[in-house]
Amino acid sequence: MSIRVLIVEPARLYQRLIDSMVKDVGGTADLASNVTEASEYLAINDYDLLFVAAILGDTTGIELAEQIKQQTRHANLIINIITSDIDKSTHEQALASAITEVFHKGDLEEVSEFLTQYLKSNQNTAVETGSILYVEDDIAMAQYISAVMRDAGFDVVHTTIAEDAFKLFGKQAFDLVVTDLFLAGRNSGTTLVRKIRNLGGEQAQVPILVMSGTEDTATRVAILESGASDYVAKPVLVEELIARIRNLIRMKKLFERVEIQRKALQKMAMTDQLTGLYNRHSLSDMAPKYLSEACRHGIPLSLVVVDVDHFKKVNDTFGHSTGDIVLVEVAALLRDSCRNEDFAARFGGEEFVLLFPHCTLEDAINKAEQIRMDIEGLNPEDIHLTASFGVSCLSLDKLCTFDELFNDADSSVYEAKESGRNRVVAHH
Repeated sequence: MSIRVLIVEPARLYQRLIDSMVKDVGGTADLASNVTEASEYLAINDYDLLFVAAILGDTTGIELAEQIKQQTRHANLIINIITSDIDKSTHEQALASAITEVFHKGDLEEVSEFLTQYLKSNQNTAVETGSILYVEDDIAMAQYISAVMRDAGFDVVHTTIAEDAFKLFGKQAFDLVVTDLFLAGRNSGTTLVRKIRNLGGEQAQVPILVMSGTEDTATRVAILESGASDYVAKPVLVEELIARIRNLIRMKKLFERVEIQRKALQKMAMTDQLTGLYNRHSLSDMAPKYLSEACRHGIPLSLVVVDVDHFKKVNDTFGHSTGDIVLVEVAALLRDSCRNEDFAARFGGEEFVLLFPHCTLEDAINKAEQIRMDIEGLNPEDIHLTASFGVSCLSLDKLCTFDELFNDADSSVYEAKESGRNRVVAHH
């Protein structure tokens, strides 16, 4: 994004200093020494920023700023005062006249910081779009505010009552809810806020902006305590409304990005990077929960240990990269052999563990036998593979820990290997 700036300053030195700072951030500037030159520029150009000297001959920068703000074309222009006066009253007067910032000529480095931050902020908001659910029963007001929000780049869905808004919220994803406090129908804006917050989950986290003409402090506090994210007073100042909307949507999307990253990191921590199956850490975390549920509900739970036969020979003969391909294909076969409620993990090296809830020992033996035959017919990289299987099952009349259940299956797979490999051995 490139910014365009008008600098109104009688002193050439300060003109050039600020012009240089504008160019440093990739912007362009027009230079005016007096009100007449400034008016000529403003008559033909639109600007993002205006820097104006506090004293301009027989007028002041503040007076010029007030005149500019009255022009529809430049009503949203950001105006900053440049002054050598450090009097506090000058600052107060400027800020009371819709001046954004007051910069002292003795510390123009602040201008550079302002320009950098302005550019960064507008680069972010330029791409920040979102969908807004807008609830307002004053049709004229709704048409005006809807147009303002759409002009700012947002998609807007409008409804007049809270009941309809809540139904829409349940059917469609929104980035923000903007609602008036007092609405037609049975529910108020704060009732809508509470209903959304009570939904729980991700929906309950959607930001909500409440608008109201009330001046009562207690009411405003109650609005925020009901779960509203922010509050805007009526009559609405358009610039403030859009700034608050952008901030709320930006924070929502930032939270979503952080949550995506958190889930990705969690998945990485729980997943074997080569095969995509769960890893040993996940098995240690999840297996006790499977056992607890099986014991609590009196359901069978079987565990199968799978060990690829002669895998060291595969690595030694064909190389580790080929060995990795073999493990990936075996893992894919195991994953495809599992139901949604089953759990498949790579325990380490060429060893895998399968947890089958609602599965008796006999059923687990049959499943293991089918997987054994499937692996024998897999032939990854034209390599003939076999695997040995150990099966154990939770005994509901004699409860055990996961370690005990695993050790039973592990002993069985050792027995399978000792007795010739490529077979299923169950612990009874």
